[in-house]
Order: sequence, then C-alpha cells, then structure tokens
Amino acid sequence: MIYMKIPSIPISLNNAYFTVMKKQGKKNIPIRVLTNEGKIYKSETSAYISQNYPSELAKFKKNRPYLVYFRLSMKILNDGWPGKAQNRYKRSDVGNRHKLIEDVLAEVTGLDDSQNLVIIAEKRQLEEPEPYTEIIVWDMEKDDCPIRDALSNV
Repeated sequence: MIYMKIPSIPISLNNAYFTVMKKQGKKNIPIRVLTNEGKIYKSETSAYISQNYPSELAKFKKNRPYLVYFRLSMKILNDGWPGKAQNRYKRSDVGNRHKLIEDVLAEVTGLDDSQNLVIIAEKRQLEEPEPYTEIIVWDMEKDDCPIRDALSNV
C-alpha cells in the first residue's frame, strides 16, 4: 500500500480546464486546455509529492493494476442547515475533483493513469484547520486491499 497526504484539495474541473476550438482541415475540433489555476495546482502538487514522497513514488511500477482511493477532507456541511440552508451538504462534486489529482499522480510517477483500474473518491467533513487530500494506492496483484475484498463480496 502507498499512502500520501497533500495539504490541499484538487480544484474543480470546471476551474481547471477550458475549451478552445482548433481548426483541423475544414473542421473545428474542441481542445481542452489547462487554465492558469489548473497549471498552478498541478505544478505545486507535483512538486509537493515529488519532494515529500520519493520512496512512495518509487513503489509505482509499469504495467501493474492499481486501486486508487482519494479522500478529500473539506468543509462539506452547510452551517445554516437546518433552517437557513436548504441542503445539509455544500455543493461540491467529489467526482469533479479527482481527475486533476489523478493526472498529477500520472505525471509524478511517469505512469499512464490507464493502470488505475479502480478509482474511489470520498469527500468527508474537515476536522483540521485546512483542507487536505489523502491518496491511498494498492497494487491489485500484490497488496491485500480491504476495499477490493469488500467489493468482491457484494
């Protein structure tokens, strides 16, 4: 198992990318481009992981199947609920955040994210002063993985 903790959460894909049209022959093709905010997040997060987790990064191997678990600790509860707020939970789509950190992981390991056969993303209520992301990775051929084992019994 590989464990890393990053002192931030990924930005939303809505803020990480924008679409431009590129002329290709007679057709306009939509191209996704990283925003400045997305570039900063990727650059800072890549540097943080590379500097703080070199031994963990060395555990990633080419052509191995991985189960990747992203746990984002952030403020998810609305303070005004019940009463002022209509919903108990803040609008924050965890599925819209994990792709950028998955791309960072691919960049720092040098491995294509096609090796990530299972992705699980969780958001949970922040108990510390600042938001953070935990990344837990299991090699599905080598590691005992409680999540995979639990899912196989369903």
